[in-house]
Formats: sequence, C-alpha cells, structure tokens
Amino acid sequence: MQMQCEEATYDPKVHNAMWHNDNPFVLRVYSNRLKKCRGCESTFANPKGPRPKFVISHKEQRIFWSGHGQRTMSQKACYHCSASCISARHPYFKPQEVTAEPSVARKLTAEDDQLLKRHGINLSFLRP
Repeated sequence: MQMQCEEATYDPKVHNAMWHNDNPFVLRVYSNRLKKCRGCESTFANPKGPRPKFVISHKEQRIFWSGHGQRTMSQKACYHCSASCISARHPYFKPQEVTAEPSVARKLTAEDDQLLKRHGINLSFLRP
C-alpha cells in the first residue's frame, strides 16, 4: 500500500514552525541508538518484533531547557519510512523527494527497493 500525502499550500502558522527548513529528507540505515519516531512518537523497534532496516532523517531545530535557560540547537530528527509519520510535522513532505547518501544507496538490495517503493520512495536512480 503506497502512502499518499496531500499537496500542502503555504500556511504561516504551520510552515514557520522551527523545524521547517530547506534541509533534505535523507534515507539512513537504522541504528539501535534511535528510540522514537519524531512524527508518531512510537518506538522504532519492538523488542519482540523485527527492527526496521531504514529510517528517514531530517535536520531540524529543537528547543530545550538547560541550567542557563531556553536554548535552541540543530539535530537530526528521525522518522519511520512512512509519509504519514513525516507529514504530521511536515505537511509539504513528498516521498519522491527523499534522497540517500551514496554509501546507503550502494547497499540497497532489490528487496529494499520494493519495500521503499511501497511507501512512494524510489531510490533506484541512485544505484549503478
């Protein structure tokens, strides 16, 4: 089943949020360090179930409180490879615009390509 996103128009209340920017959405290999999807807030890996092979990351601003008051920092937010998780925070997200680093693209198998295509992500053009 392919995930579809509605075409979003510019809305200052939504698009001026601090995590909206021109940074690309990048396919990355899942790491055990990643705990929760920033979009749906559920855990990436169920202890009794299979672990995801990939996540989609996006560099975003984050506000946090420290002993010196409120601070802002840049960090990578990670999402499930699902448009519904990402579009919750980024209504303009288009799955066909996801990219990958060459090292990740080289490791993609035909099975991985099929899995990603079910979510609208087509990276076959990155492979030789």
